[in-house]
Amino acid sequence: MRRRDALGLWLAASACVPVPSGQDPLVVDVGALPPPTVDEVTLACARDAGVWSLSVKTSAWSGGGGMIWTVDGAYVERHDGLRSTSAAANGLGDTLVLDVPIVVDFRGASNGRTAFRCVAEPAAAVFVADLEGTVTDCVRLSADPVLDGVEALEGCTRLATGVSAEDTDDTDDTDA
Repeated sequence: MRRRDALGLWLAASACVPVPSGQDPLVVDVGALPPPTVDEVTLACARDAGVWSLSVKTSAWSGGGGMIWTVDGAYVERHDGLRSTSAAANGLGDTLVLDVPIVVDFRGASNGRTAFRCVAEPAAAVFVADLEGTVTDCVRLSADPVLDGVEALEGCTRLATGVSAEDTDDTDDTDA
């Protein structure tokens, strides 16, 4: 899509946003926005592609975020890089995504690349930040007690609602 077309779509979408009288409909006072919270999370693993995909919907514009996960509490991975793909024109909503490829050799795992195969079913927590980079919300995707021992998740106790997990391929469990 050309930039000009994208701008036209954005302008058309913003025309539907109720704006107090006297305020420019194309201006959002970011200082008046509430801190973003996690509203909905989808975590999927595509075995054929060898990638985990995370999608997070937030209550307000976000400055990004990430995911921390583990299967045993001892080996923990942190993946920053949640990025906005669809922000509400009025500032009251954002959709963030993160794709994390699965590495063949665990030594290649790092921020943005994982050693966890689709069958691993890691216990995970998702965090989001405001536009200044301050973490404003963290939710656990399950009540798995293995997350209790993860130091980086201290204080992250809220259990996410609206969580869905998907396995997007029909291959057997020995793949990715």
